Amino acid sequence: MKEPKFDESLLTVYPVEIRVGLGLVPMVQSDQFKASLNQVRRDLALGFGFLTPPIRVRDNQHLHPDAYDIKVKEWWIAQVQIDPSRLLALDVNGASPLQGVGTTDPVFGLPSLWIRPELRAEAENLGSRVWEPGEVLASHLTEILMNFAPEFLGRDEVQAMIERLAKKRPTLAGELREAFSLGTIRQVLQALLDERVPIRDLATIGETLCDLATGDWDLDSLVNAARRALRRTISGQYVNNEECIEVVDLSPDLVQRLSSHLNHNRFHLPREVQEQLIARISKAMIGKHSRSGESILFTPETMRAPLRRLTRERHPEWVFLCAGDIAPEVRLQIVETLDLEENPQTEPAPALACSQA
Repeated sequence: MKEPKFDESLLTVYPVEIRVGLGLVPMVQSDQFKASLNQVRRDLALGFGFLTPPIRVRDNQHLHPDAYDIKVKEWWIAQVQIDPSRLLALDVNGASPLQGVGTTDPVFGLPSLWIRPELRAEAENLGSRVWEPGEVLASHLTEILMNFAPEFLGRDEVQAMIERLAKKRPTLAGELREAFSLGTIRQVLQALLDERVPIRDLATIGETLCDLATGDWDLDSLVNAARRALRRTISGQYVNNEECIEVVDLSPDLVQRLSSHLNHNRFHLPREVQEQLIARISKAMIGKHSRSGESILFTPETMRAPLRRLTRERHPEWVFLCAGDIAPEVRLQIVETLDLEENPQTEPAPALACSQA
């Protein structure tokens, strides 16, 4: 008897997978949703500089009919129930006259309402952003892909980026590969992606790294130098129409206190102090949003990466900037000064040039 051939496709690991309940199958099979998935990958490629993996979509009868979940590298990241017959009105406060079913949006965690389609104009007139059900899923997917972007950047993707660079800047590409291993270049690019810094401008990043190749360097020093070189790109993500970035600042006392616990680019804080610090940052960040929706903490350069490491697991959405990240023509607006105690400065300070902040 001939032994059946083993289906090797069963061994395939899909980097990104969406499962939907049976009630959402018509939505995900629509041309509009398929186009939105392609647009998600295109936008991330244009924003970050490399193409994220293909996205597998399949139905699952065990899910609630109106639910979906998203898996990244064999780990289920989120499960959400939506209403395919309604629209989601985002950021609706308790006093809103809109009638709908209360919920929390899965992307920003804002209070929202599922409203009837005929209430769309009314919701928009009240200042609420309104999403179709498919847009909810696509936006949620985008946020997850942005959080996991560093994990999608492998050596093959980095090599492809260098090969594209070599077509226009062959000398730079050659020097970059001679000075640094593919693994080191990947680590620098991953660190930038981890804080949502676009890596499309590999020429600027490469020139900066090559300038440091003959000196003493560690990963943080390479990343900080690359960020300084990309400061206009970074500033452009958060600056408002008045050429200003709104930030929460650290008090001098808090900076001094944290400095005493900083060693080898990491904080070594007592557990209770660490929890208190994260709680205070979280409270200060509420409602303090930049033009693009992020909450930003302004820190000394030596503390930016350590604070990011300390808080990333629980708050990957927090943005940490330092003076080197700010373009010379951009000013800072300090909207709150943070201390561990419950006595922050809450009156906005005058906008300052970055060298003064």
